[in-house]
Amino acid sequence: MANLFVAESLLQPLVIELEDAHWYDEMSYEFLAQFIRRAQAYPLMILATSRYEDDGSKAYLFRQNILEELSVANIEVDLNFFASR
Repeated sequence: MANLFVAESLLQPLVIELEDAHWYDEMSYEFLAQFIRRAQAYPLMILATSRYEDDGSKAYLFRQNILEELSVANIEVDLNFFASR
């Protein structure tokens, strides 16, 4: 799958949408960690959505240290703000 994403991004910039990240298992997180290491040189963006965990904590797609280590730009938009109104 990683090869497909990289090949597609060579044809045109690519957006990969990942929904419900709060449901991902450890294998999914490991794939994404390896993929982001490989794909940082290609024109692609990962857009992920998730809900808060049952205990109220945020679900993260990547460990923060991976993003910092690779100097990967990331933006977090918390729409939970709108739920309290």
